[in-house]
Amino acid sequence: MAPLPMALMMVAEFIVITFVLWLLVQRAQKRVKLPRLLIAIAVAIALGQFTAGSVLWAAIQFFSVKGPGLLTYVLGAVVTGLPGIIIMLVLIPILYYSLYRVLYQSKNN
Repeated sequence: MAPLPMALMMVAEFIVITFVLWLLVQRAQKRVKLPRLLIAIAVAIALGQFTAGSVLWAAIQFFSVKGPGLLTYVLGAVVTGLPGIIIMLVLIPILYYSLYRVLYQSKNN
């Protein structure tokens, strides 16, 4: 399990990624094409990384400790999180299209 400060950053990042994906995909009202879905995922991941960095910055300011800058954290998080980002770019569209087929196409038949 992640230490508490890291867990708080991860929760904030998860909330932002989930909300942004929901916001960008739910407006479509129909099946979203792959390029638009990949752009939505990329935007959500970028905003999530920025949010995690902002939470880190706020924690550093609140506890008056010395830590990495926001840009340093975000770049480091992207580089170390690259395998996870690739996995999300592959698995989320697969899950989206599978769930869409099961939930919406079965209603139309």
